[in-house]
Amino acid sequence: MAKISDEHFFSILANWASLRPTLLQWWQENASPALKLNLLTQILQDGHLVDDASIVEIANALVAARLPDSFWVRGHIKEILSGLSSSSIWSLYAQIWVASKYASNDELMSIIETKTSMWGSNEHLTRLVAGMAPRFIQSSLQQKFEATLRRAAGFAASSVTQFHHELSNTVEGYTAIRKFIEAPNTSLPNRISHAKFLMLLSLLRNTGIAPVAAAKLKTIHAVALTDPFYVHLVP
Repeated sequence: MAKISDEHFFSILANWASLRPTLLQWWQENASPALKLNLLTQILQDGHLVDDASIVEIANALVAARLPDSFWVRGHIKEILSGLSSSSIWSLYAQIWVASKYASNDELMSIIETKTSMWGSNEHLTRLVAGMAPRFIQSSLQQKFEATLRRAAGFAASSVTQFHHELSNTVEGYTAIRKFIEAPNTSLPNRISHAKFLMLLSLLRNTGIAPVAAAKLKTIHAVALTDPFYVHLVP
């Protein structure tokens, strides 16, 4: 894989919007993406990015990458989450999306609670928050999460929460998406998108699925299940 200096990496991120998606794909597929994590932290904090699309692109790259669970990485993720805490709808979208992989349940719940008035008035954000259900299913925060969602979101979140309820509680939920969930995505470092991983997380909490079916899912998605941050989320 080609090498890109830190100076050139940052310059392209900051000044070449048309090349940013390609650069971020190169970064997330790099053998050592953590080595340039500080540059992503910097660009999210120093005001270089003025368009919402760039912020979301970086958030998507962050959740797609396989980062080591180290003090260095956790420190930068904490800075990134802090830097994304603003009044912008898309900054909040990015913050929740990054937190859905890297934050603890308590940290993710704190973001959801403190920004309720903001996401509760935006249907797109409401559906995103509802999609965090797999992080809280069978946890001590499940009731709190569901109550917060009901109070702030109402009908807008119902289809998403019902979807994850069926995945985590019914055989029909599994069979409805079996072919989809079993298909790997070889273009991603974890061979699965983060959105699809959250669906997998719901399914792996479903005690009604036959053990052989659950074992097959774990085999198919063995790469993702060894991601240093995903391993903390899998039951």
